[in-house]
Amino acid sequence: MKTGDVVDVVAHFTNDVIGNVGPGIIFLFGLNAVHFRLGLNPAVESLRFDSTTASIIALALAYAAGHGLLGVHTALRSLLGRLRVSKAVLIAADLKSKLSYRLFRRQLCRAAKDQTSSGQEDLFGLDFHDHRSIAMTLSPEGGVLARRFMFISLFCYGISKSLLLLTLYTAVLWPSLGNSRNQPQAIGLLIVALSVFWCFESRGEEFERRALGVPFSVAISEINFEKNVKDNNDA
Repeated sequence: MKTGDVVDVVAHFTNDVIGNVGPGIIFLFGLNAVHFRLGLNPAVESLRFDSTTASIIALALAYAAGHGLLGVHTALRSLLGRLRVSKAVLIAADLKSKLSYRLFRRQLCRAAKDQTSSGQEDLFGLDFHDHRSIAMTLSPEGGVLARRFMFISLFCYGISKSLLLLTLYTAVLWPSLGNSRNQPQAIGLLIVALSVFWCFESRGEEFERRALGVPFSVAISEINFEKNVKDNNDA
């Protein structure tokens, strides 16, 4: 295995762990904080990392919780997609109107015509994500940037969904508070959680847009650069 492949594997593994453990820890600690602040029995009396085994178990639980949060995000996207109000669909539709995408698709169509004339597979009829995959293949640098932005996007989405679930959980526990003195604390938790949820959700959408769009701009820049170099050499 080449050194570059090893680095890619390590980077992918690190991003996967950080991207899931971070939101998972926030969710588990938030769950415990909700119980503590509302005067209920804490989910965990105290998190003591006094042994390696306890630390590994805690990280494993956080990692699993992080994957669960991304599962919630995917399920919500799928539900909204059926209702035709999916943000992902709106982002893709907006990026299709960008100049970089239209230029890349035009260049791809020209290449497809050349290939079909020589008996190669027809490249017409591909959708937005197929074009993006081709752009990431043609431009490794664009692929690296896209994966980096998507990691940040999923990390933000994981945190936002953890806050959303904590908000819903607090709302479910609300009737059990009655007229207790903990109601102001619960209101404060709800306001803070919803505010931070909106911030991370917006940040996730911003980096998702970058992750989906950057391969086209980088790929078309590299194609034009190579074309100019070739033209200069021929001249």
